Amino acid sequence: MTGPKKKEDMAERTCIVTREVKEPDHMIRFVAGPDAQIVPDLKRNLPGRGVWVTASRELVEQAVKKGAFARGLKASVKADKDLPDLVEIALTMSANKNFSEVRVYVQGRNHDSHGIDPTDVIDTARN
Repeated sequence: MTGPKKKEDMAERTCIVTREVKEPDHMIRFVAGPDAQIVPDLKRNLPGRGVWVTASRELVEQAVKKGAFARGLKASVKADKDLPDLVEIALTMSANKNFSEVRVYVQGRNHDSHGIDPTDVIDTARN
């Protein structure tokens, strides 16, 4: 008997393509939808069994090509060849939403005590 898992051990996940163990922040979770279609779960809160792929377009492509989603989920699932494009679009939209929220927050504040305009910092970071 090995005893209870430590909290930090439970946070690590295994990539279904490379078999490397990594923290979830470096990976993308995928689940099968009700129609057995593979969908990315960027917020990690969709119901059901999930599988993890290291956050790399090439590795998502390999997972689709090699049937890794079906093996990892132990189910007959469909992973469209355009799944890497879908993941890229979803990540871009998520990043843009987060960036917009930060910008609104920063614009709502006055210049800080050092005389630096926070919006200049954001504009510089964007370029």
